[in-house]
Amino acid sequence: MLDRDYTFLTIEQANAITARAVGEWTAVETSTFDMSVQGTIEQQTGIADVTPDNVDQIYGAENGYGFWVNYDTDGSILEQYFGVPRTQVLGIAFPEWANEETGEIIEATALMNGWFVDSKDTQGDNVAGVFTHEFGHAINMSHSQANGNLAYMSKSYSPQYDGVPGCA
Repeated sequence: MLDRDYTFLTIEQANAITARAVGEWTAVETSTFDMSVQGTIEQQTGIADVTPDNVDQIYGAENGYGFWVNYDTDGSILEQYFGVPRTQVLGIAFPEWANEETGEIIEATALMNGWFVDSKDTQGDNVAGVFTHEFGHAINMSHSQANGNLAYMSKSYSPQYDGVPGCA
């Protein structure tokens, strides 16, 4: 039983966040990545509502290629199809098909977990970074391996790191 209303952002809002994340990756100057929004899953496949019962028609199937983004309103696809607790993952994304000769990714997917969208985030501003992050996985980017701290707190009353001269 759900303990709150898990209505994801409207489809229009989620599509706008998707377009923004696509634009962010397309704008990376050192990349050859190029993508644009070409329609919806319903327009491409006839599936109006992707659910745990029909999601197998998207994953592992060649769907005319492209990048498929599913908005999993309540995290049920994560739990029932992927076997991942909705409370543990913000999203899943991966390349599905690639040209074996060139290595070019020709079909990829992302599943965005609507269970994590805060009810106060009515415009999706807080979840937008998750879309960008997951889309990076869809284009075959991994998490970076950092050896050591990425950030340090340096305050005179709590010196956890001696800091950089001139920086407080």
